[in-house]
Amino acid sequence: MLLAPPPRKVRKTSGVCRIPDPLPVWFESPVRHSRAITRELGGRKARRDSAFLSCRGAEGAPGEWREWALADQGYALRVTPESITVWAATSAGALYAGMTVAQLVREYGREIPCLTIGDAPLLRRRGVQLSFVQGHTAYRSSYMKHLVPELARWKINELYLYLESFFDFPSLPHMAGPGAMTSADAKALDALCVDYNIELIPMLNTLGHCGELLSTQRYNHLTEYPAGSDGRTVRPFNLCASSKETHKLVDGMLGDLLDSFSAE
Repeated sequence: MLLAPPPRKVRKTSGVCRIPDPLPVWFESPVRHSRAITRELGGRKARRDSAFLSCRGAEGAPGEWREWALADQGYALRVTPESITVWAATSAGALYAGMTVAQLVREYGREIPCLTIGDAPLLRRRGVQLSFVQGHTAYRSSYMKHLVPELARWKINELYLYLESFFDFPSLPHMAGPGAMTSADAKALDALCVDYNIELIPMLNTLGHCGELLSTQRYNHLTEYPAGSDGRTVRPFNLCASSKETHKLVDGMLGDLLDSFSAE
């Protein structure tokens, strides 16, 4: 089976499960990521007596599979000819079980093999970094709407944005280049990531790698030059850490990011 990452424990059983379209989904209790689960499975919310996929608490998981359901971000998943059942102690675990079902559907179509899976991540934090500025890549919300669900299907739970000055900082008007991410972009992407259990983490250089700012007339005077060098011939790179104006500049940029992202 083409499942990524591979589940920790899989036991195949006989028969196939024919998944109805749309898939009726029932949640035993409120699940934070229920909207994403239902969306990824092409499903609809249903009552318990009419559900084909049921998402339940970890305590009801059968014997040897209960430890997976109780694990942080873990789940137990059972597919039979009559139904699909998910057991998970956390909303993240329920989401990842749903993503596994979605991967099975992608590989096999609407007839997936009957099996039982127990899975939980080896690493609590599993991240991917995007570097817009180094790739000279414009921010495209349409691409991010495609990428975030794909990362969640791979059980990624953190997304780092390497920004440098590739952000339209409200405290630095007219400084962002074309295609830079805006605060509105950040808030929309942040909300999408929350749906998919991904913490969106902005990365900001506050000392080095500040050449784009320091190469402007507006901020060139904040450059830290090597001793004895000629400021007219040295490429600006580092902010002068002892300057109160530098502190004010960095404080404003950090404040802009804190207002735009919900990550701890």
